[in-house]
Amino acid sequence: MATTEDDIKAAQALASPLLLGANDWSGKPSLRHPRPVVLVHGTFLSGAATWGKLAPLLAAHGYCVFALDYGRLSVLGPWGIASIADSARQLAVFVRGVLAATGASQVDMVGYSLGGVMPRRYLKFEGGASKVGAFVGVSPTNHGTTSAGLDNLIKSVGQAFPVTRASAPGCFDQLAGSEFMTRLNGDGDTVPGPRYTTVITKYDMVSTPYQSQFLQGANVENLVLQNLCSVNLANHNTTHTDPVAIRVVLNALDPANAVRADCLSATRLLP
Repeated sequence: MATTEDDIKAAQALASPLLLGANDWSGKPSLRHPRPVVLVHGTFLSGAATWGKLAPLLAAHGYCVFALDYGRLSVLGPWGIASIADSARQLAVFVRGVLAATGASQVDMVGYSLGGVMPRRYLKFEGGASKVGAFVGVSPTNHGTTSAGLDNLIKSVGQAFPVTRASAPGCFDQLAGSEFMTRLNGDGDTVPGPRYTTVITKYDMVSTPYQSQFLQGANVENLVLQNLCSVNLANHNTTHTDPVAIRVVLNALDPANAVRADCLSATRLLP
């Protein structure tokens, strides 16, 4: 039978290294921010490659921040390409260890791209609904993308090896109409418990069409960046570092102290 120490060690094995502001396993949440924040990267990425801006900012705001690397099929291969079901099980291991290390009863979660949809599998099928307070998806592939969107993703990261269903099943899970998407969304987008926020840009050429990112259900807020700042030019590859998107993330994590998200958000991100 696994012990608390075993849970923590299993999570530490998944922790993303070299990410400033994240993965302090001795840290304890504050009264103001009692839920640790788990950051979930996207396809072909790692935690360090994704969260270099957000992780230290959240730490500066007083959050306990944790980030994992998941979904690798080989020792030297890219992250975020295993089947989404397998990745969701890794996320479950990580969250269990974070809760054991911090003593918290729930986490909040922020995911980008694949990291915005994979946790929904965790929430619905891996027992995660009771363990997550707020879930923020940034440019998520919530209802799958088109084949053109998948092609754009592969080109945008300069992926060298041929991407096939066998070599990167997580990519094909993200296609609209896939078996994964059909099961995930077949009986509704959300589950009771967590608060859902979706951060979307009209200029997304990977998760296409951009309207497919919207969630339907209780406790859902879908926010399009250009409705908050009409001149915002963020695209899929930049939303996770965009100041308006980051302001939305901060507001979703701490709605009681929300600050207006608009074109001036870059001047109001520091605590």
